Amino acid sequence: MKNTENIGLWYWVYNETISPVVEGLNLKIQFTGFADIKKALSQDFPEQSDFDSLPGDKYLEIGGGPSDYFPGCSTFTSAVLQQNTADILSGVLSGYDGIAFDIELGDSGLEQDFQDCFNAAKKMGLKVIVSVSFSSPYSVDDSETLMESFLNSTNIDFLSPQLYQSGDEGYPVFTAGVTPWSSWAKTTIPIIPSIAYAAYYPAVQKWFSGICETPLAGFIQWQNKVEPSPKPTPTPSDFKAVVTIVNNTDWDCNIANISTSGTVKSGGSTYKWITTVANTTTLQFMGDGTYQMSGSLDFGPTSGIGIDRGNLTADGTIQCTTIVTGLTNTTPTTRTWVQTENGPAGTEPGPNYTWCKWNEFQDGGTIVMTFDKI
Repeated sequence: MKNTENIGLWYWVYNETISPVVEGLNLKIQFTGFADIKKALSQDFPEQSDFDSLPGDKYLEIGGGPSDYFPGCSTFTSAVLQQNTADILSGVLSGYDGIAFDIELGDSGLEQDFQDCFNAAKKMGLKVIVSVSFSSPYSVDDSETLMESFLNSTNIDFLSPQLYQSGDEGYPVFTAGVTPWSSWAKTTIPIIPSIAYAAYYPAVQKWFSGICETPLAGFIQWQNKVEPSPKPTPTPSDFKAVVTIVNNTDWDCNIANISTSGTVKSGGSTYKWITTVANTTTLQFMGDGTYQMSGSLDFGPTSGIGIDRGNLTADGTIQCTTIVTGLTNTTPTTRTWVQTENGPAGTEPGPNYTWCKWNEFQDGGTIVMTFDKI
């Protein structure tokens, strides 16, 4: 990691222990989980002195995912953003170098309110980070329109896609939201992904170089703990996966992961690759120049297998059939799963769509994922 890169840490205010040091740190974010600036500033911060002692620019975070303790606290609304704009202009963030917007939940129609808030921050000499869940906010009705405004903004200093679900997956997750990753290629705003641990950065750099064809400007570590020792990983000669995508839809499918990238043409074309490392693959379907559906396929020797057909505006028109062979520690060693509806493809043991346990694909095998019209 070069010193010219932006290396950050989301420092959780609700921690009661000091966060681990991230090598080369030059950006620190006071994470609160509240969308309202004054409420964010009022939160107890047991390790405030440790946070302040860390090197780098100091940011206040607003927004975040849902909270069981304070329902709705992280949701952006027009009223919240307009009040934030007024508070920024009043100088409440005079002790900070910037503000980090963690945009996951919110009402629709907020493009102008966000831009007004960004503009106010710039007027006050503050830097602006916009961080979103994967490629776009996951719980905003007009997420794709909102993300388009972010990608084209002149008042954002850094964009930070969050490449994790819980942060405990053991690898970066590249699942796309309603905005395809290819849309990120057109932005001129520096990209500094949020990743669970700093050690994932080289893999993320490689993946983004294939998607956006632009170098990353650094990263922000999410976890506030030392990276756990990994599960024993088979050597590359022990793990090999042969993956085939069959596209019987009317849409072309763009494929991207750390091992390969390409397009599976519509009407029965196939795409095949062989890999000896874990993959997180996005499957972006495009028709008539418009994004139609985004599926995903995740697998690895210590991560099992996760699949997702992807969501359709008009549900039920595409069936995804996945056949896996070579499974270990389970009977039978071949498994078939069919998905015809929107939503996660499976339940336990993963948090979202993992449907093979972490040790059931440790030697690799074959995966055939077929998309059909129904």
